[in-house]
Amino acid sequence: MLKRTPLQRKTPLRAKTALSRGTSQLKRTPLKARSKKRNQYEYELNKMRDLVKARDHHSCIICGDPAQEIHHIEPRSNGGTNDLDNLCCVCWYCHHAVVHGPESKAIKKVLKKKVAERSA
Repeated sequence: MLKRTPLQRKTPLRAKTALSRGTSQLKRTPLKARSKKRNQYEYELNKMRDLVKARDHHSCIICGDPAQEIHHIEPRSNGGTNDLDNLCCVCWYCHHAVVHGPESKAIKKVLKKKVAERSA
């Protein structure tokens, strides 16, 4: 006889069958709706990409190396937008090690100041 884990023993049969049939009460976003939002976001970002690179002279705003990536200073998950004031060019190393590293809050303030200087 098969041994059941404690979770399997405690889960009522009704819940198991609802999950297997796909009739659970979980709310899911349809794939089409997600892809439309994603396409709209990509379209907006691609329109701004050339403007950001021209403003930052195709170089990393932190170290001056050639830029490979566009960084959102205020993340979209926190209400950030695709505006020119919220985007900057960074190289791969600065984007992954510096900007998203342990000192990310301090770096965010520095990036905002540098972007404001270059925009003026």
